[in-house]
Amino acid sequence: MEKQTNLSYNQDEFIDNLIKNEIQGSNVKGDVAIIGKYAYELDRSVPKIGRTLGKVDKLVFPTVEIISGPTLTENGKKATFKVKRVETTRGINRIELWLDGKK
Repeated sequence: MEKQTNLSYNQDEFIDNLIKNEIQGSNVKGDVAIIGKYAYELDRSVPKIGRTLGKVDKLVFPTVEIISGPTLTENGKKATFKVKRVETTRGINRIELWLDGKK
């Protein structure tokens, strides 16, 4: 219902807020739902809570420093940017780029 009636509806925000508001002691970081001491992967394409990622204290949430960009192509389908990894113990496997409220 919310998706059909609210023009500013964002599925990812809706799911994040639903988890945080309905499951006591939960949090969401990116595509990871933290419930108690355990973390679960969020499959946002369905959306659903997917496989367990293990205990929260074993996870690393890497951060980056933006060096330059983003610069979009004319059609807006590609962007170039340069980042510096802040996390030193593990690699980064995905970076989300948000512009004007769109991923």
